[in-house]
Amino acid sequence: MAIQFAAFPNSGISIGVTLNHAAADGRSFNHFLKFWASMNRGEDLTSLSLPLHNKDLIEDPDRLSSISLQDLQKLENLNTCGDHQVPPNNVLITLVLKQTKIKQLKHWIATADNQQQSKIYGEEIRISTFAVACAFMWVNLVKLREQIRGSLDDDDDMLYHFLALADCRERFGSKIPATYFGNCVTQIYAPIKRRDLMGANGMVIAAKAIGRQIYKLGKGSVFKGEEKFPSSSKEIFKYGRVVTVASSPKCRVYETNFRWGKPKKVEMVHINGYSCFSFAESRKEDGWARPVRPFQHHF
Repeated sequence: MAIQFAAFPNSGISIGVTLNHAAADGRSFNHFLKFWASMNRGEDLTSLSLPLHNKDLIEDPDRLSSISLQDLQKLENLNTCGDHQVPPNNVLITLVLKQTKIKQLKHWIATADNQQQSKIYGEEIRISTFAVACAFMWVNLVKLREQIRGSLDDDDDMLYHFLALADCRERFGSKIPATYFGNCVTQIYAPIKRRDLMGANGMVIAAKAIGRQIYKLGKGSVFKGEEKFPSSSKEIFKYGRVVTVASSPKCRVYETNFRWGKPKKVEMVHINGYSCFSFAESRKEDGWARPVRPFQHHF
């Protein structure tokens, strides 16, 4: 891990932190930051939620851990959250989806196609706020990229992918506490043909595709197919037909308080281009914020 402090006269400070993803996932990292901030506030150690380092809690019958750490280090070189061809005059923005807009999007998706129900294995798929927000960003980032740089493919049957990491702590029941430090995540891929993603109902199809993959996590082992993740990821990223999301509102980045109150802004500064966006709860608690951008905390 590396830490950098920058002081701005009469404007506050910025704390920049980065770490290798093979060491910990986003939830572990943010819990560590909150623990560090609690110590900075002078709280008694006995009252703090100490990070838990017991790796024996993770059941690994297929012995994937030995290859997972190596693969995570290799994936750092895939530039999964960036785009080297971004024009230098581009700017990064933060969008806030208010609860009213999220409800409108959910209602539109739920009623857009009454004849084709979102069901799998006879059960209805829940279109969550996460699925709706990610579908919104996925479709619009691909459209923006094609508007500026043209289409990546002439073949409308070519698959485009959405990639997200899903936390597995709750999916193991009560055995893995929220304070577990390390990697306890799996990946979800949502593939859609270009013609469907770019069509009039692209956002509807995207939200249902993401919701379907989240639903499948509850069926069987959450680590099923994990051994194929590095090779499949490398193949997908090679052609640039993927949009990924970094962080999650579950990380609760605006609850990190070093005794100065909430951060003014939390950003994932390695995000760039049209292939990735970051995701966090809104500082004002009335919506979700996502910079289209290691963490920086500004106070």
